Amino acid sequence: MNDIKQVLDSINSLIDNGVNIFLLSGNVGVGKTFLVKEFAKTKGITQVNSPTFSFIHEYASLDSKIFHYDLYLKNTQDSKAKLLESLSLEGIHFIEWGDKSLAQTLQSLGFCVSLVEITESSTKDSRIYTIISIF
Repeated sequence: MNDIKQVLDSINSLIDNGVNIFLLSGNVGVGKTFLVKEFAKTKGITQVNSPTFSFIHEYASLDSKIFHYDLYLKNTQDSKAKLLESLSLEGIHFIEWGDKSLAQTLQSLGFCVSLVEITESSTKDSRIYTIISIF
């Protein structure tokens, strides 16, 4: 998929089916935070920033909470414990720098997870989104 509206529709459909954790993978600058910003806009949230230096940002809309994490260079036991604790909070969780290994670990702990792989396309300013659901 390369249309952001289609991607957001797919994410909303997964949320309707019980998925609330989305692991975002892709190279630096590929648009992981952009995807979270676009999703947040659909919930009436206009101010979204990358949590690169703070681990987690939390946003509240009228109907849900959005948790936005950044795991880049944060592979410590403390970070993992904090992540697991936060994932128990009710809301929609977007985790930048997630991967298949983390998806499988979270799934084995009973979480409903989708992996969103973002890659650059040959067209300027266009991205390819692949969503893999791991239930």
